[in-house]
Amino acid sequence: MDKQRLQLKLLKNPSSKQKQYELLRMLGTTDVAMEEVAAHFGYTVQSVRNLYLSFINDEIDFFPEVPTGPKQLRTQPLIIYKIIALRKDYGLSVDFHQTKST
Repeated sequence: MDKQRLQLKLLKNPSSKQKQYELLRMLGTTDVAMEEVAAHFGYTVQSVRNLYLSFINDEIDFFPEVPTGPKQLRTQPLIIYKIIALRKDYGLSVDFHQTKST
């Protein structure tokens, strides 16, 4: 895919946060006037100023820390062994739990 087609695809229907990020990126990396940037992205000049000031004052975070899930199994080993024993008694599959606990 060529660069122009990629740019069009990304800017065609961007999310609101993506659009705001691209707007601020254009303001910060080019010499385009704020009025032109506002018109390009469909914002008023005042909205662009507010967005700019919010970003400068760390009120907007485009790259938030995303919490991750647990790193370890939360089920206690004794419980796992009891479940495996019950599954064996009833002739059910136990392979999954055996590979996880050993």
